[in-house]
Amino acid sequence: SSGINAESQSETLGCTDALSDAVYCRQLVSEILYNKPDSRVIEIFGFVDNMQLFDQISSTKQCSDKRIRLEVSSISWTPTADMLADCLTKRGADFSKLAKVVEEGFCDAITKC
Repeated sequence: SSGINAESQSETLGCTDALSDAVYCRQLVSEILYNKPDSRVIEIFGFVDNMQLFDQISSTKQCSDKRIRLEVSSISWTPTADMLADCLTKRGADFSKLAKVVEEGFCDAITKC
């Protein structure tokens, strides 16, 4: 047994999919704006609220998808209450932080908006 439960596997898959999509979007926008699809002018920051997933990502063990580790500027753990996308998937979650980011077009990775 690998000690990884189904919830952890789904969190890992969701995180990998989201970061892969972010890398694709960055390449697309970089090509449109800078004519450089491989540009890293646009940084990618990931935020997870699952401590087990954060520990796995932060470990020094070999990463099965090395591209993700190389493409993402940082992965940070953040409390569930501060997750911007929760309002899209959880009933009753506060949408004000996401609305602020959409309105301002910016989220400070240090202050978490």
